[in-house]
Amino acid sequence: MKTDENSANHIKIGDVFTPVRWACFAIEQFGIFERWMKGATIFDPTMGQGNLLIALVEYGVEKGFNLKELPILNLFGNEINTNYHKKALQFFLDEFNTDMSGNFSNRDILELPPVPYDIVLGNPPWQTFNDLPDNYKKKIKPCFEKYRLTGNKKNLLLGHSRIDIAALIIKATIQEFLKPGGNAYLFMPLSLLLNDGAHETFRSYTSTEAPFSPVEVFDFNKEDVFNKIATRYAGSFSEKQTPRVSHPVQNTEKQTMGTVSCNTTHFSIRRS
Repeated sequence: MKTDENSANHIKIGDVFTPVRWACFAIEQFGIFERWMKGATIFDPTMGQGNLLIALVEYGVEKGFNLKELPILNLFGNEINTNYHKKALQFFLDEFNTDMSGNFSNRDILELPPVPYDIVLGNPPWQTFNDLPDNYKKKIKPCFEKYRLTGNKKNLLLGHSRIDIAALIIKATIQEFLKPGGNAYLFMPLSLLLNDGAHETFRSYTSTEAPFSPVEVFDFNKEDVFNKIATRYAGSFSEKQTPRVSHPVQNTEKQTMGTVSCNTTHFSIRRS
């Protein structure tokens, strides 16, 4: 993960790009493609080079659809890093003959004007607040309070909090970019959902005025989804404005999705 670049257009924070084959796992598991074909808008808040959105189009082509039949202009994305943003635009232009300049923004997601979408599909950056570039930490501190993630305010003010920036991005995205009743499908560090300590504030499952709750979680266990990333990670499905959850019920099973077969731990969620 590279974090040494800190200009407005070239910042790199917790770069963990989603391999297309694992994007397809999420697409198949949660029926995202079918909803997209029926008119749902899909937004990736931190799209990197666009892998998750590219996977949707390639999945459709593999299913026998031609590009003109796919609602590509119902795909939206945002990326803070200008180089990654340009690569995503160029890929869609070269491979899909589609100009996405009106759909892909190049901003910090925490500063992007809100627009509601039916589905959020993303892989937010994974990095603790403590390890962020100093200038960026100072810039986003107010956001942690806005989205009720302050926890130990003294640690946050001193810049030593161990909360992951993924928690902030997820709460902000659900609040600002997901329609009421909409669904968020996200890859995330599993610590956000299971560990005590820094992420307890995330599990209030409220982002300012927008309650949400996880419905399903897939722990990827020892699967090398993200090459050589030691963090334990998961795929999750959450709903906006649903009853608060109490705790997950664990059920281990093998998932086989098309060409992707993996050993996961599947959590179905019990509601209170």
